[in-house]
Amino acid sequence: MTTGSAGPGRPALVPLSTASTLDASGQPIGEVARLFETWLLLRQASNRIASTRTIDGYRADMARWAFLLAAPGGGAALDRWVLNDLTSETIQRALAEMSRAGLSVSARQRALSPLRGFCRWLVRSGRMRVDPTQDEELSVRGSSQRLPAAFSKAEIARITEVVRDGSGRQHDAARWPERDLAALSLLAGCGLRASEACGLRWSGLADLDEPEPGVRVVGKGSGERRVPLAPHIVHVLRTYRDGRRALYRRGPLRVSAEAQVLVRVDGRPVTSSVLTGWAKRWLIEANVARRPGALVHAFRHTAADGWLANGATIAEVQALLGHVSIATTGIYTKGRPETLIRVVRVGRLEGVLALTRLDSRGDSGRHEEASSPRGTPT
Repeated sequence: MTTGSAGPGRPALVPLSTASTLDASGQPIGEVARLFETWLLLRQASNRIASTRTIDGYRADMARWAFLLAAPGGGAALDRWVLNDLTSETIQRALAEMSRAGLSVSARQRALSPLRGFCRWLVRSGRMRVDPTQDEELSVRGSSQRLPAAFSKAEIARITEVVRDGSGRQHDAARWPERDLAALSLLAGCGLRASEACGLRWSGLADLDEPEPGVRVVGKGSGERRVPLAPHIVHVLRTYRDGRRALYRRGPLRVSAEAQVLVRVDGRPVTSSVLTGWAKRWLIEANVARRPGALVHAFRHTAADGWLANGATIAEVQALLGHVSIATTGIYTKGRPETLIRVVRVGRLEGVLALTRLDSRGDSGRHEEASSPRGTPT
Protein backbone atom coordinates (compact mmCIF):
# COMPACT_ATOMS: atom_id res chain seq x y z
CA MET A 1 0.00 0.00 0.00
CA THR A 2 2.06 2.91 -1.24
CA THR A 3 0.70 5.93 0.54
CA GLY A 4 3.72 8.04 1.26
CA SER A 5 2.63 11.02 -0.81
CA ALA A 6 -0.40 13.22 -0.76
CA GLY A 7 -1.58 12.09 -4.15
CA PRO A 8 -2.38 14.18 -7.20
CA GLY A 9 -3.79 17.57 -6.30
CA ARG A 10 -3.92 16.76 -2.56
CA PRO A 11 -1.44 18.84 -0.52
CA ALA A 12 -0.27 17.07 2.64
CA LEU A 13 -1.29 19.84 5.05
CA VAL A 14 -1.80 16.97 7.50
CA PRO A 15 1.10 14.48 7.38
CA LEU A 16 0.40 11.12 5.82
CA SER A 17 1.49 7.76 7.11
CA THR A 18 4.50 6.29 5.41
CA ALA A 19 3.87 3.22 3.27
CA SER A 20 2.59 0.05 4.90
CA THR A 21 4.90 -2.80 5.70
CA LEU A 22 3.97 -5.81 3.57
CA ASP A 23 4.02 -9.44 4.62
CA ALA A 24 5.34 -12.35 2.55
CA SER A 25 2.12 -12.45 0.52
CA GLY A 26 2.39 -8.77 -0.35
CA GLN A 27 -0.47 -7.71 1.96
CA PRO A 28 -0.21 -4.88 4.53
CA ILE A 29 0.48 -6.11 8.06
CA GLY A 30 -1.77 -3.47 9.65
CA GLU A 31 -5.33 -4.59 10.49
CA VAL A 32 -7.15 -1.60 8.98
CA ALA A 33 -4.71 -1.24 6.08
CA ARG A 34 -5.25 -4.87 5.06
CA LEU A 35 -9.04 -4.57 5.26
CA PHE A 36 -8.95 -1.31 3.32
CA GLU A 37 -7.07 -2.97 0.46
CA THR A 38 -9.68 -5.76 0.44
CA TRP A 39 -12.48 -3.18 0.27
CA LEU A 40 -10.66 -1.32 -2.50
CA LEU A 41 -10.30 -4.51 -4.55
CA LEU A 42 -14.01 -5.24 -4.16
CA ARG A 43 -14.85 -1.72 -5.32
CA GLN A 44 -12.64 -2.15 -8.36
CA ALA A 45 -14.09 -5.59 -9.13
CA SER A 46 -17.62 -4.16 -9.16
CA ASN A 47 -16.47 -1.24 -11.36
CA ARG A 48 -17.38 1.26 -8.69
CA ILE A 49 -13.85 2.60 -8.89
CA ALA A 50 -12.14 2.62 -12.26
CA SER A 51 -9.83 5.63 -12.18
CA THR A 52 -6.24 5.18 -11.03
CA ARG A 53 -6.33 8.78 -9.84
CA THR A 54 -9.33 7.97 -7.59
CA ILE A 55 -7.59 4.90 -6.17
CA ASP A 56 -4.45 6.91 -5.42
CA GLY A 57 -6.57 9.61 -3.83
CA TYR A 58 -8.41 7.08 -1.61
CA ARG A 59 -5.10 5.60 -0.48
CA ALA A 60 -3.75 9.05 0.32
CA ASP A 61 -6.89 9.85 2.31
CA MET A 62 -6.54 6.63 4.32
CA ALA A 63 -2.87 7.36 4.98
CA ARG A 64 -3.95 10.71 6.40
CA TRP A 65 -6.62 9.06 8.58
CA ALA A 66 -4.04 6.53 9.77
CA PHE A 67 -1.69 9.31 10.85
CA LEU A 68 -4.48 10.98 12.83
CA LEU A 69 -6.28 7.93 14.25
CA ALA A 70 -3.63 5.27 14.94
CA ALA A 71 -2.19 5.00 18.43
CA PRO A 72 1.22 6.64 18.88
CA GLY A 73 4.23 4.45 18.30
CA GLY A 74 7.13 3.68 16.04
CA GLY A 75 6.98 2.76 12.39
CA ALA A 76 4.25 3.49 9.89
CA ALA A 77 0.89 4.58 11.29
CA LEU A 78 -0.76 2.25 8.78
CA ASP A 79 0.98 -0.67 10.50
CA ARG A 80 -0.38 0.35 13.94
CA TRP A 81 -3.92 1.27 12.87
CA VAL A 82 -6.52 -1.14 14.29
CA LEU A 83 -10.33 -1.24 14.13
CA ASN A 84 -10.66 -0.12 17.75
CA ASP A 85 -9.20 3.24 16.67
CA LEU A 86 -12.30 3.87 14.52
CA THR A 87 -14.80 5.65 16.75
CA SER A 88 -17.01 8.68 16.13
CA GLU A 89 -15.09 10.61 18.80
CA THR A 90 -11.66 9.98 17.28
CA ILE A 91 -12.94 10.78 13.78
CA GLN A 92 -14.40 14.06 15.04
CA ARG A 93 -11.09 14.99 16.63
CA ALA A 94 -9.26 14.11 13.42
CA LEU A 95 -11.59 16.33 11.39
CA ALA A 96 -10.95 19.15 13.83
CA GLU A 97 -7.20 18.64 13.42
CA MET A 98 -7.60 18.75 9.63
CA SER A 99 -9.47 22.03 9.99
CA ARG A 100 -6.78 23.52 12.24
CA ALA A 101 -4.12 22.42 9.74
CA GLY A 102 -5.87 24.37 7.00
CA LEU A 103 -7.60 21.67 4.96
CA SER A 104 -10.55 23.20 3.13
CA VAL A 105 -14.13 22.12 3.70
CA SER A 106 -14.16 20.31 0.35
CA ALA A 107 -10.90 18.52 1.17
CA ARG A 108 -12.27 17.30 4.51
CA GLN A 109 -15.53 16.21 2.89
CA ARG A 110 -13.55 14.35 0.25
CA ALA A 111 -11.41 12.63 2.89
CA LEU A 112 -14.52 11.57 4.82
CA SER A 113 -16.17 10.02 1.76
CA PRO A 114 -13.97 6.89 1.38
CA LEU A 115 -13.89 6.43 5.14
CA ARG A 116 -17.71 6.34 5.22
CA GLY A 117 -17.82 3.77 2.42
CA PHE A 118 -15.14 1.65 4.09
CA CYS A 119 -16.91 1.71 7.47
CA ARG A 120 -20.26 0.77 5.91
CA TRP A 121 -18.58 -2.26 4.36
CA LEU A 122 -16.96 -3.19 7.69
CA VAL A 123 -20.41 -3.26 9.31
CA ARG A 124 -22.04 -5.17 6.44
CA SER A 125 -19.28 -7.77 6.50
CA GLY A 126 -19.61 -8.24 10.26
CA ARG A 127 -16.20 -6.84 11.15
CA MET A 128 -17.65 -3.89 13.08
CA ARG A 129 -20.88 -3.71 15.05
CA VAL A 130 -21.51 0.02 14.70
CA ASP A 131 -20.58 2.38 11.87
CA PRO A 132 -18.72 5.29 13.55
CA THR A 133 -19.23 7.54 10.53
CA GLN A 134 -23.02 7.41 10.89
CA ASP A 135 -23.02 9.59 13.99
CA GLU A 136 -25.70 12.25 13.50
CA GLU A 137 -23.35 15.10 14.34
CA LEU A 138 -20.38 13.86 12.33
CA SER A 139 -20.31 16.15 9.33
CA VAL A 140 -18.19 18.80 7.68
CA ARG A 141 -19.83 22.17 7.19
CA GLY A 142 -18.62 25.44 5.80
CA SER A 143 -18.66 28.76 7.61
CA SER A 144 -22.16 29.47 6.33
CA GLN A 145 -23.59 26.73 8.51
CA ARG A 146 -27.37 26.54 8.44
CA LEU A 147 -29.38 26.95 11.59
CA PRO A 148 -30.61 23.63 12.94
CA ALA A 149 -33.99 22.98 11.34
CA ALA A 150 -36.73 22.58 13.94
CA PHE A 151 -40.43 21.86 13.54
CA SER A 152 -42.90 24.61 14.39
CA LYS A 153 -45.43 24.25 17.19
CA ALA A 154 -48.23 23.69 14.65
CA GLU A 155 -46.20 21.01 12.85
CA ILE A 156 -45.41 19.20 16.09
CA ALA A 157 -49.11 19.31 16.94
CA ARG A 158 -49.98 17.59 13.64
CA ILE A 159 -47.24 15.00 14.08
CA THR A 160 -48.39 14.29 17.64
CA GLU A 161 -51.97 13.80 16.44
CA VAL A 162 -50.84 11.32 13.78
CA VAL A 163 -48.70 9.38 16.26
CA ARG A 164 -51.33 9.38 19.00
CA ASP A 165 -54.09 8.14 16.71
CA GLY A 166 -51.94 5.37 15.29
CA SER A 167 -52.04 6.72 11.76
CA GLY A 168 -49.42 5.84 9.23
CA ARG A 169 -48.80 3.78 6.15
CA GLN A 170 -47.87 0.71 8.11
CA HIS A 171 -49.72 -2.55 8.57
CA ASP A 172 -52.18 -2.56 11.47
CA ALA A 173 -50.24 -5.31 13.24
CA ALA A 174 -47.14 -3.10 13.35
CA ARG A 175 -48.87 -0.10 14.89
CA TRP A 176 -48.28 0.71 18.53
CA PRO A 177 -49.42 4.30 19.22
CA GLU A 178 -48.36 4.31 22.90
CA ARG A 179 -44.84 3.25 22.00
CA ASP A 180 -44.63 5.70 19.10
CA LEU A 181 -45.80 8.57 21.31
CA ALA A 182 -43.14 7.57 23.84
CA ALA A 183 -40.54 7.64 21.05
CA LEU A 184 -41.69 11.10 19.96
CA SER A 185 -41.53 12.30 23.57
CA LEU A 186 -37.95 11.09 24.00
CA LEU A 187 -36.87 12.77 20.76
CA ALA A 188 -38.80 16.06 20.64
CA GLY A 189 -39.51 16.36 24.36
CA CYS A 190 -36.19 15.25 25.88
CA GLY A 191 -33.84 16.03 22.98
CA LEU A 192 -32.33 12.54 22.79
CA ARG A 193 -30.23 11.53 19.81
CA ALA A 194 -31.58 8.64 17.74
CA SER A 195 -28.82 6.36 19.04
CA GLU A 196 -29.60 7.37 22.63
CA ALA A 197 -33.32 6.68 22.24
CA CYS A 198 -32.63 3.29 20.63
CA GLY A 199 -30.18 2.32 23.35
CA LEU A 200 -32.31 3.51 26.27
CA ARG A 201 -33.24 0.80 28.78
CA TRP A 202 -35.90 0.91 31.46
CA SER A 203 -33.17 1.28 34.08
CA GLY A 204 -32.66 4.77 32.62
CA LEU A 205 -36.27 5.54 33.63
CA ALA A 206 -36.03 3.95 37.08
CA ASP A 207 -37.33 7.08 38.84
CA LEU A 208 -40.31 7.54 36.52
CA ASP A 209 -42.67 7.34 39.50
CA GLU A 210 -40.65 9.70 41.72
CA PRO A 211 -41.77 13.29 42.44
CA GLU A 212 -39.09 14.71 40.11
CA PRO A 213 -38.55 12.06 37.43
CA GLY A 214 -35.89 12.15 34.77
CA VAL A 215 -34.26 10.03 32.11
CA ARG A 216 -30.63 8.95 32.48
CA VAL A 217 -28.96 8.89 29.09
CA VAL A 218 -25.64 7.40 28.04
CA GLY A 219 -24.52 9.63 25.21
CA LYS A 220 -21.47 10.09 23.01
CA GLY A 221 -18.19 8.98 24.48
CA SER A 222 -20.11 7.04 27.17
CA GLY A 223 -20.94 10.35 28.87
CA GLU A 224 -24.00 10.15 31.11
CA ARG A 225 -26.51 12.91 31.72
CA ARG A 226 -29.90 13.23 33.35
CA VAL A 227 -32.73 15.05 31.58
CA PRO A 228 -35.68 16.08 33.80
CA LEU A 229 -39.06 15.02 32.47
CA ALA A 230 -41.99 17.40 31.99
CA PRO A 231 -45.34 16.26 33.47
CA HIS A 232 -47.08 15.38 30.20
CA ILE A 233 -44.05 13.46 28.95
CA VAL A 234 -44.04 11.54 32.24
CA HIS A 235 -47.68 10.63 31.62
CA VAL A 236 -46.90 9.38 28.10
CA LEU A 237 -43.99 7.23 29.28
CA ARG A 238 -45.92 5.81 32.24
CA THR A 239 -48.88 4.94 30.01
CA TYR A 240 -46.63 3.09 27.59
CA ARG A 241 -44.72 1.30 30.36
CA ASP A 242 -47.82 0.27 32.31
CA GLY A 243 -49.66 -0.93 29.21
CA ARG A 244 -46.69 -2.95 28.03
CA ARG A 245 -46.16 -4.37 31.50
CA ALA A 246 -49.79 -5.48 31.74
CA LEU A 247 -49.81 -7.14 28.31
CA TYR A 248 -46.39 -8.78 28.30
CA ARG A 249 -45.36 -10.42 31.57
CA ARG A 250 -42.73 -12.61 29.90
CA GLY A 251 -40.84 -12.84 26.65
CA PRO A 252 -38.94 -10.19 24.68
CA LEU A 253 -41.57 -7.48 25.31
CA ARG A 254 -41.50 -7.83 29.09
CA VAL A 255 -40.57 -4.65 30.98
CA SER A 256 -37.41 -5.13 33.01
CA ALA A 257 -34.51 -2.94 34.05
CA GLU A 258 -32.29 -4.18 31.21
CA ALA A 259 -35.02 -4.36 28.56
CA GLN A 260 -34.96 -1.71 25.86
CA VAL A 261 -37.61 0.99 26.07
CA LEU A 262 -38.21 1.14 22.32
CA VAL A 263 -38.82 -2.22 20.69
CA ARG A 264 -40.65 -3.53 17.65
CA VAL A 265 -43.91 -5.41 18.06
CA ASP A 266 -42.02 -8.72 17.91
CA GLY A 267 -39.58 -7.63 20.61
CA ARG A 268 -36.62 -6.97 18.36
CA PRO A 269 -34.58 -3.85 19.21
CA VAL A 270 -35.35 -0.60 17.41
CA THR A 271 -32.39 0.66 15.39
CA SER A 272 -31.72 4.16 14.09
CA SER A 273 -32.87 3.12 10.62
CA VAL A 274 -36.16 1.77 12.03
CA LEU A 275 -36.66 5.00 13.96
CA THR A 276 -36.01 6.96 10.77
CA GLY A 277 -38.68 4.89 9.02
CA TRP A 278 -41.20 5.73 11.73
CA ALA A 279 -40.37 9.44 11.54
CA LYS A 280 -40.68 9.41 7.76
CA ARG A 281 -44.20 8.00 8.04
CA TRP A 282 -45.13 10.55 10.70
CA LEU A 283 -44.12 13.44 8.46
CA ILE A 284 -45.92 12.04 5.43
CA GLU A 285 -49.16 11.46 7.32
CA ALA A 286 -48.95 14.83 9.10
CA ASN A 287 -48.15 16.63 5.82
CA VAL A 288 -44.99 18.12 7.31
CA ALA A 289 -41.97 18.88 5.13
CA ARG A 290 -38.80 16.99 5.86
CA ARG A 291 -35.96 19.11 7.23
CA PRO A 292 -32.43 19.08 5.79
CA GLY A 293 -29.98 16.65 7.36
CA ALA A 294 -30.67 13.60 9.50
CA LEU A 295 -34.44 13.22 9.69
CA VAL A 296 -34.72 12.12 13.32
CA HIS A 297 -32.24 14.79 14.43
CA ALA A 298 -34.76 17.51 13.56
CA PHE A 299 -36.79 16.43 16.60
CA ARG A 300 -33.75 17.01 18.82
CA HIS A 301 -33.39 20.46 17.27
CA THR A 302 -37.07 21.06 18.02
CA ALA A 303 -36.53 20.30 21.70
CA ALA A 304 -33.57 22.71 21.91
CA ASP A 305 -35.40 25.43 20.01
CA GLY A 306 -38.37 25.18 22.36
CA TRP A 307 -36.22 25.36 25.48
CA LEU A 308 -34.42 28.47 24.24
CA ALA A 309 -37.68 30.12 23.18
CA ASN A 310 -38.99 29.62 26.70
CA GLY A 311 -36.04 31.28 28.40
CA ALA A 312 -33.45 28.53 28.90
CA THR A 313 -29.82 29.66 28.88
CA ILE A 314 -27.32 28.23 26.44
CA ALA A 315 -25.52 26.48 29.32
CA GLU A 316 -28.77 24.80 30.38
CA VAL A 317 -29.47 23.62 26.84
CA GLN A 318 -25.89 22.35 26.56
CA ALA A 319 -26.43 20.22 29.68
CA LEU A 320 -29.78 18.89 28.45
CA LEU A 321 -28.42 17.96 25.01
CA GLY A 322 -25.17 16.52 26.32
CA HIS A 323 -22.90 18.64 24.13
CA VAL A 324 -19.26 18.46 25.15
CA SER A 325 -18.55 21.89 23.66
CA ILE A 326 -20.77 24.89 24.21
CA ALA A 327 -19.78 25.98 20.69
CA THR A 328 -21.97 23.17 19.34
CA THR A 329 -24.91 24.42 21.39
CA GLY A 330 -24.16 27.96 20.24
CA ILE A 331 -25.44 27.09 16.76
CA TYR A 332 -28.97 27.24 18.18
CA THR A 333 -28.55 30.83 19.37
CA LYS A 334 -27.86 32.39 15.97
CA GLY A 335 -30.34 35.14 15.31
CA ARG A 336 -33.56 34.18 13.58
CA PRO A 337 -35.45 36.98 11.79
CA GLU A 338 -38.65 36.47 13.78
CA THR A 339 -36.86 36.48 17.15
CA LEU A 340 -34.71 39.48 16.21
CA ILE A 341 -37.85 41.51 15.53
CA ARG A 342 -39.28 40.50 18.90
CA VAL A 343 -36.01 41.35 20.67
CA VAL A 344 -35.67 44.88 19.30
CA ARG A 345 -39.29 45.61 20.23
CA VAL A 346 -38.52 45.10 23.90
CA GLY A 347 -35.31 47.12 24.06
CA ARG A 348 -34.93 49.60 26.95
CA LEU A 349 -34.92 52.74 24.80
CA GLU A 350 -37.88 51.42 22.83
CA GLY A 351 -39.76 51.14 26.11
CA VAL A 352 -38.91 54.70 27.08
CA LEU A 353 -39.86 56.06 23.68
CA ALA A 354 -43.16 54.20 23.86
CA LEU A 355 -44.09 56.47 26.78
CA THR A 356 -43.05 59.62 24.91
CA ARG A 357 -45.34 61.40 22.41
CA LEU A 358 -43.32 61.62 19.23
CA ASP A 359 -46.18 62.56 16.91
CA SER A 360 -46.41 66.17 18.19
CA ARG A 361 -44.10 68.64 19.88
CA GLY A 362 -45.53 69.33 23.31
CA ASP A 363 -44.05 71.11 26.31
CA SER A 364 -40.90 69.05 26.18
CA GLY A 365 -40.31 70.19 22.59
CA ARG A 366 -40.79 73.90 23.41
CA HIS A 367 -38.45 73.58 26.38
CA GLU A 368 -35.84 72.00 24.14
CA GLU A 369 -36.05 74.94 21.67
CA ALA A 370 -35.90 77.58 24.40
CA SER A 371 -32.90 76.06 26.13
CA SER A 372 -30.83 75.58 22.96
CA PRO A 373 -28.54 78.50 21.87
CA ARG A 374 -29.59 80.16 18.64
CA GLY A 375 -27.96 78.53 15.65
CA THR A 376 -26.94 75.49 17.59
CA PRO A 377 -28.41 72.25 16.34
CA THR A 378 -30.64 70.49 18.85
